[in-house]
Amino acid sequence: MTRELEDVLAGIREDAQALRRRGVTGMADALDAVAGEVHRSAEPYLTWLGERDASIYSGRPRAWLRARFYRWVHEGNARVNPVNLRERQYRQCLLPRRSDLEAVRADARRTARGEERGR
Repeated sequence: MTRELEDVLAGIREDAQALRRRGVTGMADALDAVAGEVHRSAEPYLTWLGERDASIYSGRPRAWLRARFYRWVHEGNARVNPVNLRERQYRQCLLPRRSDLEAVRADARRTARGEERGR
């Protein structure tokens, strides 16, 4: 069975720590550097968005996400949050990108502050 990329990267980092304990720091540093580079390049694949953030990120309604959830779970691109079993999550790379998520969040915070001041 093929291991998940997260598990492969964790294994490489564990190997680097084991090498470091044995005094093989050059090889350990090289493994850490490779793992870091792979992680950075695969960040959209490794990033899981909760349903609310996935909806904001993609500009698609939650119903659209839910209609595809079980197929995407089967493909390894969606899951139930392992910490909060009531939340569905989606790989960021799977979703169409509508807008900058952080910009949308910042705008929502500004709007909320403005509404609070108005009360």
